[in-house]
Amino acid sequence: MSLVRIIHNQQTLGPLVVWDIEDGMPRKELAYLYKQPVYVDYSDPTNSTLPGHVDLVPTGKVLQSIQNGQLASYLAKNYIQPPIYISSGTIEAPVIATATTGNSSLAIVGNDFISVSPYTTTVTFTGAGATTLTDIQITSAGGTITTTQMEIPNSLISGVTTGSSVTIGANDHISNAVAVAAGPNITSTSGATLSPLTINGTNFTSATGQHSQVIFTSPALTLSDTTISGATGGSFTATSIVIPSSLISGVTTSSTLVVVANGATSNSMAA
Repeated sequence: MSLVRIIHNQQTLGPLVVWDIEDGMPRKELAYLYKQPVYVDYSDPTNSTLPGHVDLVPTGKVLQSIQNGQLASYLAKNYIQPPIYISSGTIEAPVIATATTGNSSLAIVGNDFISVSPYTTTVTFTGAGATTLTDIQITSAGGTITTTQMEIPNSLISGVTTGSSVTIGANDHISNAVAVAAGPNITSTSGATLSPLTINGTNFTSATGQHSQVIFTSPALTLSDTTISGATGGSFTATSIVIPSSLISGVTTSSTLVVVANGATSNSMAA
């Protein structure tokens, strides 16, 4: 279901009354479409540091109010922020599938990591390296956040180790807790022998529903675990990757490669 979020801009005291979004027929089937909140609180009732808001079903009455009614008037006076159109599916509780250490960042994979204003996304680590980071801190340090994946630079989490626990807060919900797991690490390659290329190390495989990759530079080439294991002579395990020469035409011993597993990137090594 689509919703429209109305946020108090806190430029006037007290709640705002929206008097023109009721159609006056509360007995209708699906009455929740017609009996909607008519107050926009000054602040969030559960977190006074945030402005109040309401999520409305965009009925004809609501859209008319936004275009040229009470909500349009409030917007013109800077009493509310511009309406935000959202899908109710984007404000579900976040879910973490995996949290994995990497060579330069920690990768968290799951769903519903992005918050819709006025909420912000936070990441909380407990145990070793206990800390809480905001989405702004993460992106300002060069990290990334998407709906399904988060990359947190190691510089922000120097004390976090495998076994530390992590949760994500988004849209006023807290995710499940997941233990940080060790990520992919390359210990050696077959060197001069590229027929086939063998990569040795640890933690190369990904959790169910995710796929690992081997990424080469010069020439740029990305191979998935399924592509490698599906090729004649290819195999992909937690500790060894065998890539037949038919898949790596142009790759030389001066090419560098990394392994990506559960969203986390390994150290780099020459082929």
